[in-house]
Amino acid sequence: MDYYNTLGIKSSASKDEIKKAYKKLAHKYHPDKNPDDPNAEEKFKEAKEAYEILSGKKADPKQSQSGFQSSGNYSNFNDIFRNRKQVQQIQLNLTLEESVSGITRILNMQQRVPCQKCGGQGFTMTSSGQPSFCNVCDGNAYSLIDSKLEVKVPANVIEGDSIHIEKDNILFQIIIILNDHPEFERNGINLIKTIEVSFIDLMLDSTIEIETIRKVKLNVKLPKCTYTSGSTMRLKGHGLHKGNMHGDLHIIILAKIPSKISSKQEKLLKEYRELK
Repeated sequence: MDYYNTLGIKSSASKDEIKKAYKKLAHKYHPDKNPDDPNAEEKFKEAKEAYEILSGKKADPKQSQSGFQSSGNYSNFNDIFRNRKQVQQIQLNLTLEESVSGITRILNMQQRVPCQKCGGQGFTMTSSGQPSFCNVCDGNAYSLIDSKLEVKVPANVIEGDSIHIEKDNILFQIIIILNDHPEFERNGINLIKTIEVSFIDLMLDSTIEIETIRKVKLNVKLPKCTYTSGSTMRLKGHGLHKGNMHGDLHIIILAKIPSKISSKQEKLLKEYRELK
């Protein structure tokens, strides 16, 4: 359907012009004014659909079916549009730990429901039989009510993943956003962590403990004189997971220099320096 042609307006029409054209057609073809004309109701519905889409009150199913992409594999989004359901998008912020383990969240939100006064039409009929935009929903055809939505986030979601939940004939598209972490930096599905290691441990054979994002404690061996300050090591598979892909954990090592040393330590260090 050419929605602009249905309303008899140009594609450059403003929102006010779209609303004015719809109001004119709604008045002309309203079923209550044309009880003996079966085509009037169809033209009325077409005008209403064109108005809702062009004014942004309803998603265009043609554009939505061709334009939606999701990095998650949670539902068939196109089927929802074919059923003409309303779509509401919500951003959900998670910590890295929550994205790894999964979590259930109860979201407090405002949900769109058909306006009770106009029955979701966007207008009412005056006593003289003239259509008038609803003074409760201001012609939007819906009202906002406080609502709760339970979101079950599966384990191993990443930034940009989406979860689709259908409730009360509305499709809620939950977009995952990951918060910054104080210890781990994200690079795709790889993680980066910076640790300090005593310069003595870097010079001698040592074992250090590294905790991953999954709270797994790894004992990692440092061969003597192998790593210097700024060196990087890779712990394979200990980053974020996405399907069959497992990211790595990259460790940046910084040499830890004490702020104070004892006289005995100073003496030993001087002796070591003389050995060179």
